[in-house]
Amino acid sequence: MPSGDEPVTVPGASRTNRTRPADQEQRLQQLHVPSQFDPLRPRPPLDTWTAAGSAEHFVTGLAGFFAEVDIERLDRHLFEPGNHATPGHRQYHSACTLTPRRRTANETRISLHCEAPDHEAAVQFSMKGRVYLNGSKVVRGTIDRLAWGDGAAVLTDLAVSDGALDRLPDISRLTLQLSRDVLHARGPNGNAIEDVQISWENLELSAGTEELTAQPRGQAALTLRDDYQAVREAIRALSETSEDTADALSSKPFRRVTFLNALYRRLGMPAVQACCVDATRLPPLAAEAHPDEVTLQQLVAAAPGIPEQDFYRHCSTCHRSRERFPPNFLQGKPSQVHDNLAHCAERLYVRLHMWNLPTAARTKTPMPPVHALEQLGLDAATWPNSPGLEKLQTYTRDLLQAETGTAPVLEDLIARDYENLRPCLADP
Repeated sequence: MPSGDEPVTVPGASRTNRTRPADQEQRLQQLHVPSQFDPLRPRPPLDTWTAAGSAEHFVTGLAGFFAEVDIERLDRHLFEPGNHATPGHRQYHSACTLTPRRRTANETRISLHCEAPDHEAAVQFSMKGRVYLNGSKVVRGTIDRLAWGDGAAVLTDLAVSDGALDRLPDISRLTLQLSRDVLHARGPNGNAIEDVQISWENLELSAGTEELTAQPRGQAALTLRDDYQAVREAIRALSETSEDTADALSSKPFRRVTFLNALYRRLGMPAVQACCVDATRLPPLAAEAHPDEVTLQQLVAAAPGIPEQDFYRHCSTCHRSRERFPPNFLQGKPSQVHDNLAHCAERLYVRLHMWNLPTAARTKTPMPPVHALEQLGLDAATWPNSPGLEKLQTYTRDLLQAETGTAPVLEDLIARDYENLRPCLADP
């Protein structure tokens, strides 16, 4: 959230009332939201999305609709052989330096440093990490960074989930399977990393001193399988087939289970069982009925001369509802609305007059807020001196003067602290 203006002390304002018990004072102060932190206060955007560049934001947001179990199920299905047509493969190559070191009698650590030559970078890869072997079995490992395809694809903090060291007559070959959490490691385009194989001239890792100083150099191959192509083809088919698209990829709100089951059918996967996808099994929508309710237009037309008309016109969007928050002081018949406004007059007077103070001096967000003015087609720059605001201020001034016998003073109300002013709504 962008920072607001520095708070400015208003003459006569105080945030302490020494006549109240300390615990009550503390609770009231916790209710106070300074103007600069009020969500209704306009702030510059954190970011601006354009139609041309919003696809990535949209896809990232849409991904949040899926559960982890959905991704795990799809990942397992794609990686298991025989679930779909044999995927194509693509290999990238590199030269690696291996630095072995004995850790215990049975365990050896091998540090891996693979760098792609400068030429033919598009078919090369680089990698840094370490693996731990118990005999010929890879027991664990970490790949700090893996990049391929001229640096277009970069993965970090991968785990070595499985692997083995094969000793052949002339060479040794280390095969590694990589993962991220419980998923197979995949590139940005969704394709899985099948394995990494590093071969070098034989080096007896199980013999010698505690720390082996030899650093063999070997050749490495990174193999990717194009198994995500099946998903791309399935989604393309969904977008072109009216039977599935009618619900899965339509203008209706996106529903996870509906989309997944359509996708899974295309991929030959079992459907997801869910309780509430079939709307015919749900009870009919019941709207709360209020026979005596009238629309805003009907109310204004029926009583064109009532002074509350200005509040209906400028404040009904937020304050004319059946909910008590924001305070629904415009709900009900005109006589009830008048009583509500009288009960809320102190706070309304303060909020309305915030428009006449400099932005930095406002202890509360002015009402109506800026975004409400925009919806009404009003200009925030001219509103402080407009007849519309003057009518609202005059109405609340007259209510308070009729109640107390004297005209209200803004500084006096501010000095009492906004939280101490009479609430907008009487207790239900």
